[in-house]
Amino acid sequence: MPKLVVANFQSAYHGLVEVRKVKKKFLPRLLSLELQDNAEVPQPFAFGFKVYEEKEQDLSVAVSVVKKDELDEILRENPDVECVVTQEVAFAAICQRRMESEDSAFWCAIVAGSQIRLFLVRRACVIYSTSLPLYSEELSDADVELISSALRYAYNLVEDLPDKMFVGGEDARVLEGKLPMDMERVDVVDPPFDVVKDYNLIPQGYILEKKSRLIQTYVRYGLVVATLLFFLLSLANFYRMLMLSKELSRYDRILEKEYRMYQEIKKMRKQLLKLKKHAEERKKAVTSFFCVEKANNLYNVLLDVGFDEITSVDVHPPSVIFKGKVRAKDGRAEAFLRYITMLKLIEKNGYKVKKNNLGEKGTFSFTVRCAD
Repeated sequence: MPKLVVANFQSAYHGLVEVRKVKKKFLPRLLSLELQDNAEVPQPFAFGFKVYEEKEQDLSVAVSVVKKDELDEILRENPDVECVVTQEVAFAAICQRRMESEDSAFWCAIVAGSQIRLFLVRRACVIYSTSLPLYSEELSDADVELISSALRYAYNLVEDLPDKMFVGGEDARVLEGKLPMDMERVDVVDPPFDVVKDYNLIPQGYILEKKSRLIQTYVRYGLVVATLLFFLLSLANFYRMLMLSKELSRYDRILEKEYRMYQEIKKMRKQLLKLKKHAEERKKAVTSFFCVEKANNLYNVLLDVGFDEITSVDVHPPSVIFKGKVRAKDGRAEAFLRYITMLKLIEKNGYKVKKNNLGEKGTFSFTVRCAD
């Protein structure tokens, strides 16, 4: 929980300030200008505030104002404090929780020694405060009259005169039975932070400056830690690089050996490819020779039996293409029979006809496989 300080400021002023309705971020500056012209406000001052009532065009704001020198002394004594409020604001926040309705106004009184501090509270806001001297320890008639006059001031601020008073302080007993209203003793203790944070007297600029200094401190420590981590990381990387260098040297020797083996294999492969090419060329030459020889033999066989219609022979190892035109006197039927007879003769002599074609005018072509 943020550190909270509740202080008894001798210069404390609490009241309502009427200002025009503005955006929340402009409200502190506008209130500061209004308070500078208020003769009851100690100068120079620090203040906290809480919106009491919002109207159509205006705002009614409850302010808590103290002398800046008093606040500075507290901040020097409590450098880690995050919120400072007056004792009146803290006591009012505790007493507000004891009320059934937040809209009902009530009085608070803190009695200490020869002084009584009275303040009027409504909607968790201190809307008026005053400090009165006590002329006797047991509260004389003059004291009662003085207090009653101060209480009647409530007519100027609320419609219904409050009939409830919460009393605190070391001498709170002196008020018992002296005033015509319901009184309840309450211990003066620190309230929850969330209840009084709006009344924080610490200027926003001081808070921002403090946060800035804190951030700068964290940054400096962060830089020191980062530098140390960087140094340690550099040492670790240097060691890793040293070990990696040794490992790479070992791999270099292995790779050099493997590279020499690769070059030998590459050289052997090149020689094998040459041998393969040479063997394929020889195979192709032999195949071509056999194809030519078989084609010549087949051509001679066909001539020997009277088939002299072949006009061209194209050798494409391992096949040979024969082309020609069938001679027939009795038309297409005789040409077809003569062509079929020729194909059967070819197959009879051990040749395999792969493709054959006979045209309408007696032209033909067939392919014979002469080698495997």
